[in-house]
Amino acid sequence: MSAENRPIFVRGLTPLRGIAALLVVFMHYNLFIAAVAPTDKYPVVEKLTLMVDFFFVLSGFVMRHNYGALFQQRLSGPALRAYLGARFARLYPLHIITFAIVFVIGSIAVANAWVPSPSSFFDDHAVIPQLLMVQAWGYPHEATWNTPSWSISIEFLLYLLFPLLVLGLARTGWIGRILFAGLLAASAAAILYHFQPAFWRERWRLNHVPDFVPYPIHTFDVITGPGAMLRGLYGFGIGLLLHEFWESRRAERLFGSVLLPIVAVATLVTLWQLKLILDPFAVLLLAVILLSVACPDSLAGRVLEMQPFRWLGDVSYSIYLVHLIPILGYIVWRGAHYQPDPLQSPAGLGFALPHDQALAGLVIVYAITLVLATLTNRLVEKPGRAWLRHAFGLGRPHPATPEQAGAADDDLAPEPPTGVNPVAATAP
Repeated sequence: MSAENRPIFVRGLTPLRGIAALLVVFMHYNLFIAAVAPTDKYPVVEKLTLMVDFFFVLSGFVMRHNYGALFQQRLSGPALRAYLGARFARLYPLHIITFAIVFVIGSIAVANAWVPSPSSFFDDHAVIPQLLMVQAWGYPHEATWNTPSWSISIEFLLYLLFPLLVLGLARTGWIGRILFAGLLAASAAAILYHFQPAFWRERWRLNHVPDFVPYPIHTFDVITGPGAMLRGLYGFGIGLLLHEFWESRRAERLFGSVLLPIVAVATLVTLWQLKLILDPFAVLLLAVILLSVACPDSLAGRVLEMQPFRWLGDVSYSIYLVHLIPILGYIVWRGAHYQPDPLQSPAGLGFALPHDQALAGLVIVYAITLVLATLTNRLVEKPGRAWLRHAFGLGRPHPATPEQAGAADDDLAPEPPTGVNPVAATAP
């Protein structure tokens, strides 16, 4: 594919994903190991679960930017095969390797009773869904084994739907966009008031939690089944519509302010801390942050393209999928050395570590995660992707320089499929 036909480069999107991935690591460490920032005092930490929804928004934006032109007119067999092959090659190698590592650790831990209540997370019946990357589509109920991979399963589903969504929006014009926005709003309401409470009721039942113990309601915290599918569609759909607005020249006029990303982040954190914003509206604010960074003259976009941030974004997919390994490793280590564990939380999640030890542990988990992410990016992601692309007859990815990589050169912003020639995105 000639360079002039590739989508134009959009600054800052890959680094944004890296930052979001680090926030997910913090949230899981805070939950599973030690409460560095107790959620009763810092409710904003609980809302870091919405970084996954930010991934979905970013995915919709970037997929529309890189692949949208392929499917606006029709769904051709060669384009679909090349597109789906490229997406599968991008997701699957790291997913299957990290699942295998967690499977080995978890199986050893369960066999030796080193983990509490293992049946929900280390479920042998979930192995086949994990291998097929459909583990969040309805069975099992819990996010099993490498739990963050539930969102990769939903991402895979969204990739399958993407060509139909693009074609449908292209053929129905503004009426279709209005109806699609209405569908997204209805999806958000269905999650808040039906699927999320139902998911937690079933989680409590399966784990034999007494009815008097409260669980969260009216949030987006649902990670399998129809609710998770709608959650992914909500963020992904916002990303699709956001990109169409970004292509118009109105986006830069309205969202190009230097201060807007800072104001949006500060507003969102404040509203989270005060518990004054529902999750669907928080996702919309996250979309505003993305749009303000994506504007051509965005100062935030230029800052985020500095090499450390760029590197962080390049390994973000690995950060997201490997970070449970050191967390699980510590939990298993404690289970092997302390029976019973005097620091184990009564709820079974986390340990009452002294604050200085908790902070030191967080630094260690971050360090191990970044080392593992760098290694898996080089030894699993890139060669695994290349091998599968070759097996599918897709050739090698195009060079990943900023000028050549389209919207962002990460797991959610792939090279256009070899042999298919999309029209370059219109500059805003």
